[in-house]
Amino acid sequence: MLTYRMRDLLKFIGEYQTEHGGVSPNYTEMAAALHLKSRSGAYVLVRELSERGFVRKLPNRHRAIEIIKRAVNDPSSA
Repeated sequence: MLTYRMRDLLKFIGEYQTEHGGVSPNYTEMAAALHLKSRSGAYVLVRELSERGFVRKLPNRHRAIEIIKRAVNDPSSA
């Protein structure tokens, strides 16, 4: 189960990657998109998405987040 913030972040990452040729947003951009007060909030959400199997951070690569699966009620996952 995903929280609303996790679902929003997952959607934002997917849309950002589509608009920017597969490049992932950085933590500052994620925090701004979700109106978080700091980048650390975005980092925690990415870590939780990773632990739940929705994304994978590729090691030793900047801005490398791979979406593994989308949220169940995300219309773009169909």
